Amino acid sequence: MKDFPVGGIEEVFINLSSGFKNKNYSIDLLILSEKKVDRDYLNNNYNNFSNVYYGFKSAFKLRGKKYDIAISAKEKANLFLTLMKVFGFYIAKVVVTRHVSVDPEVSKNEVSWYTKYLYKMYSKAGCKIVACSKALTQEISSAFGVKTCCIYNPIVSPRFFSKVQVSKYGYEYIIEGKKTWYLSVEYQNKKV
Repeated sequence: MKDFPVGGIEEVFINLSSGFKNKNYSIDLLILSEKKVDRDYLNNNYNNFSNVYYGFKSAFKLRGKKYDIAISAKEKANLFLTLMKVFGFYIAKVVVTRHVSVDPEVSKNEVSWYTKYLYKMYSKAGCKIVACSKALTQEISSAFGVKTCCIYNPIVSPRFFSKVQVSKYGYEYIIEGKKTWYLSVEYQNKKV
């Protein structure tokens, strides 16, 4: 992870780590920057992880370890994990994920001119590219010309839907702490 504030991607990682732990996997979490880490949130879920490492330099502590799979989110972490694989860290499978649109207007200009080349590099390095919706999967594939698969976020659960509210305009949304999540049509269809 690039950082670890409270948010959707972090909730996905908490749920994934819990699932892997239940299947007796050892899970290490590497957070590249300590600047945006919600310590309370992480501490409440700390038992999901065997080790938590902070900062770029701490990645070198992982060099002798062997990993069956490594999953990243957010572009800096995707790039860093791909470079770890390319430069000799033993990682059998690398999964890079994207959770926001590649359309600059939708993603608040988080898509740089070089993003297309990053995704081509991920693909050539043998990384599995995963998006969290069918629409985003198609968007990435057509924008970057790379094979992408869809795995829905594992935050969708009965607990998730129990918090759904409906606006006066008919939009379904969830308010959790300071975050507001609007449900996409795909999630709304899953609920039915």
